[in-house]
Amino acid sequence: MPATAIVAAKRAAILGTDLPDLKVSLDSLAVLEQAMRHFYIKAMVEQSLGPNADWKAVDAAMLQAAALAKEIAPYKHQRLGNGRASWQGHRGFASPTKSRTRSISSTTSRQFLSN
Repeated sequence: MPATAIVAAKRAAILGTDLPDLKVSLDSLAVLEQAMRHFYIKAMVEQSLGPNADWKAVDAAMLQAAALAKEIAPYKHQRLGNGRASWQGHRGFASPTKSRTRSISSTTSRQFLSN
């Protein structure tokens, strides 16, 4: 079986053969994500051919997917530097201090002892 037929079979298995719905309104971020996914899947399909793979094609597709991912990332994921300021200084999620634990347990024990 020629390599092109193998690639076509793998593409059909992964992506299916249905045509996309052309009446859907387009979202620019969704288009970028779809293009990134296209190049990533293209690279993975080619890579799955193992020794018969065209590694220059794999590299080119991965570079295109990475470039699109870099464009999308600021809109999809908060930068790590920005997230740090939002949680620093908050003590509401900390476990109770020992003094608070003691006061709760001593109050509870007094209630049981008085009954």
